[in-house]
Amino acid sequence: MQEHFGLEDITPNSPRLFASLLPPEEKKAEALIAISERPICSETGARLHFVDDRLDTLLAVQKHTDLRDWNLYLADWGYNTKAERAAARKTPGIRVISRTAFIELLKWGILMGVDDGCEPTADEVAAGIAFKAPGTS
Repeated sequence: MQEHFGLEDITPNSPRLFASLLPPEEKKAEALIAISERPICSETGARLHFVDDRLDTLLAVQKHTDLRDWNLYLADWGYNTKAERAAARKTPGIRVISRTAFIELLKWGILMGVDDGCEPTADEVAAGIAFKAPGTS
């Protein structure tokens, strides 16, 4: 991670990261189930994120009810086409993620540029609805 993304605090043995090339006989969905059963994931309420560069893999993962808690991302720098990225953007539950956003996700555990419901939408702004922090007028 340090070499590719400049993240010095995330080492290859970090419990915050599982990165691996799986043997051909092991399916990624099965690996994700095994990861989610680890105590660090199952006992801590950890947010689980899966980033892959193949839309077909993400669609297969979506079919597993055991993996509903995983956040799924299609890496836009990977081995996928413009059409696959467009299809992913239209697929509920799958987000296309840039390399910069991926680094943000690794570093902070969240994507800063994602609508988390805290900011008003363009429609709300146009209608004059604005977020007001508690205790402000």
